[in-house]
This record gives sequence, C-alpha cells and structure tokens, in this order.
Amino acid sequence: MFDPFYESEYLGRVLYLEDLKDLNRSDYLLLESELNLAIDKMKKTKQVDWDAADTDLLSKINLKLRVCEKFLKRISQVREHDLLRIDEYHLVFLRQRLANHLGPMAADKMMNEARQDAFRQLNKESNS
Repeated sequence: MFDPFYESEYLGRVLYLEDLKDLNRSDYLLLESELNLAIDKMKKTKQVDWDAADTDLLSKINLKLRVCEKFLKRISQVREHDLLRIDEYHLVFLRQRLANHLGPMAADKMMNEARQDAFRQLNKESNS
C-alpha cells in the first residue's frame, strides 16, 4: 500500500500523514502555506503544459497534487480537532471559575441556561 509522504522544504524534513499530529502550531502554518503554494504551482503547470506535456509528466503531477491535497485535508482535520478540544477545555475552566465565584449550583444553572441558549440559536439558524 502507498504511504504518502511530503518532503517539506520549509520544515527541512520528510513527513508522512501520521507525522502531522506531532507538529506544533507554527509548523502547521508553515506546512499549510507550502502545500498551498505547491498546489497552485502544479495546477498552473498543468494548465500551461497540458497540450505539450507527455502523459508520464501529467501522471506525476496528478499524483503529487493528490498527495498535497491529502496532506492539506489532514491538517484541516487536526486543526478542527484542536479547536474542539479548546472549546471543551474552555467550558471546563469557565465552569470552574463560575463555581469559584458564584458557587457550584449557580455555575451549573448558568452553564445549563447558556447551553439552552446555544440550542435555541442553532434551531433559529437552521430554520432561517
């Protein structure tokens, strides 16, 4: 089975999809920028050289394009997962602070009311 990899000039290393989870936030941004530039360049090359290019070159470009797009998709998934985790931690810390200032019962009541407000807002948005 083909295990896609990307040789990043910006990061100075070869990356496999499973390596993405170990990158820090700044490396994600650098890699994402590099991948977007590479994709744009390959698409332009395909447009310019489509008639003159041989099928072998086009196949190589298409393969590289799919690998880059796969890496971008994975970066997006990791980022989305991180944002969900931030939201989870945010709610935990918010509840702790509310409990410290107002007491646990009042904190739970406020959290439940805010959750109900969020559900109402989602329903309103889905009905419009």
